[in-house]
Amino acid sequence: MNQSLTGLDLLLKQVAENVEQSINEKSKALIDDLTKQVEELKKYQPTVVVRGDIKTEVKGLKHKQLNDLIAMVGAGLNVMMTGMAGTGKTHSAQQVAEALGLDFYCMSVGSQTSKSDLVGYMNANGEYVDTMFRRAYEHGGVFVMDEIDAGNSNVLIVMNSALSNGVCAFPDRMVTMNENFHFIATANTYGNGADRTYVGRNQLDGATLDRFAIIDWKIDEELERAMVAELKYGECWLDVVRKTRKFVEERSMRAIVSPRATQKGAIVLELTNGNWEKAFDACIKPQIPTDKISIVRDNVKLAFDTAKKLVKDEHQSATSSTSTNEPEHRGRGWNFKRGAKDTRATDTPNEHQFELDV
Repeated sequence: MNQSLTGLDLLLKQVAENVEQSINEKSKALIDDLTKQVEELKKYQPTVVVRGDIKTEVKGLKHKQLNDLIAMVGAGLNVMMTGMAGTGKTHSAQQVAEALGLDFYCMSVGSQTSKSDLVGYMNANGEYVDTMFRRAYEHGGVFVMDEIDAGNSNVLIVMNSALSNGVCAFPDRMVTMNENFHFIATANTYGNGADRTYVGRNQLDGATLDRFAIIDWKIDEELERAMVAELKYGECWLDVVRKTRKFVEERSMRAIVSPRATQKGAIVLELTNGNWEKAFDACIKPQIPTDKISIVRDNVKLAFDTAKKLVKDEHQSATSSTSTNEPEHRGRGWNFKRGAKDTRATDTPNEHQFELDV
């Protein structure tokens, strides 16, 4: 009798341990999932910038390095953002202007860009024709020279002089730099010239590079996820793009698979009811070398089928474990409407507040 009770006690103990382990695993999974949702919602919280008595907010999705960029530009540094195409450099620079309460100007440069594109010229009637650079330099604003490593040296020499001397010779007169003028450059290289991916880039001389604080602008994976979180195939296509990006990088292919491929591909999938081939042809194929298209296409198909099944399984699991009153779950992200996200962000406006000296 005692042996029988002992055996039953052992069985009950084992059952209890198994139940406890199962509960712990589910609790951990739930906590991890909720943590991801909190991090996603933080993307929608405004960044509040305080400059003396002036307070401005930057709402909407933000790159993880935006606060560093705002602080550096606000401190009066000329900043060069260097990174892969499609990582949100220009958009983030526009958000800096919003944070500082200044007008935003952006000029893309190339081999045919001339000095007059930067400083203006006198027309046949003897009248000065101004430029965005002149307006920002004289009256204040955030001026972005986009793809500076594609510009020609003559334009950069004029820019160097204007930034270092605090005055610039325009065709009509000398102009003193406004104290609220801020200069941001974006580039895909570090000024060392063309490489396998960015073949049209020029070398930047030391005098140019010396004028900038350089930020290595990374892909923000959480921002990339948030950009497609509300789309039906967003999570699925995000997995495909990331696997494809890793695939081409490991094989040193001359290809760019940026967050733009994630955003555009998810939209194409939405419009074509999940046709991965159309998404591939529109958003990834144009970036792939001709002799590599077939192998990358096969990889995308496998990744899409795998991701689609995974998201479907997770959706079914989430549906069975949540009530109908909770937000709809898609894959690994809550399907909040944009308005709801904005409301949550507005409720906690000081999450990213910091001050700038003026």
